[in-house]
Amino acid sequence: MIEKERRVPEFIMQLHALLRRIPEMEHGREKAASELNKRKAGFIGEQKLDYYLDFLDEKKYRIFHGLRLSNGKQFFQMDTLLLTKIFA
Repeated sequence: MIEKERRVPEFIMQLHALLRRIPEMEHGREKAASELNKRKAGFIGEQKLDYYLDFLDEKKYRIFHGLRLSNGKQFFQMDTLLLTKIFA
């Protein structure tokens, strides 16, 4: 069962908006486009994982996407967390 759905990261949406507003020959546009391509590739990879997770029994697994957690000192992100009571 998916407890937290995967969403398009806000930074990807911001980069799309930025590129719509930057003129073609503007300094820095190439860097923003390159960053957008890297971020989109990572997100597509995460979506590809979702295909395989869909085959899991919803009653036995809990899936969380895009969690931002803290270890007490700093924050970190987990793209996908899969929880189960089964240990093999």
